[in-house]
Amino acid sequence: MKKIITLLIIIYLITLSEPPIKEINELEIGDYARVTGIVNNSYTTDRLTIITLKNNNDSIKTVIFNELHPRPGGLIEVTGRVKNYKGEKELTGVKVKYLN
Repeated sequence: MKKIITLLIIIYLITLSEPPIKEINELEIGDYARVTGIVNNSYTTDRLTIITLKNNNDSIKTVIFNELHPRPGGLIEVTGRVKNYKGEKELTGVKVKYLN
C-alpha cells in the first residue's frame, strides 16, 4: 500500500503546473507546487536550508530539510508543499533541481 501511495504522489508531482511565484499565494495550504527561480539568498543549518527564490519581481521562501549550498544567482527548481509560517506562505521543498 505504501508503494502505491508513493507512486501516486510521484505521478501527481510530475503533472504539476508551474505557477509564477505570485500565484502560489492563491494556492491552498497543503497544495503541491513547482517553482523555478533565482537564488536570492540562502541560510543552511545542520538540519535544513532556507532559500529565498526570485522570479520577475516576486519572491518566496523555500525550506528544504537537507543541507544544501545553493549559490546566489543560481537557477533552481523547487517542488514542494505550500505551507503557512508566521502568516506568510512558503514552499516546503520535496525536490530541488539545479538548472545551471
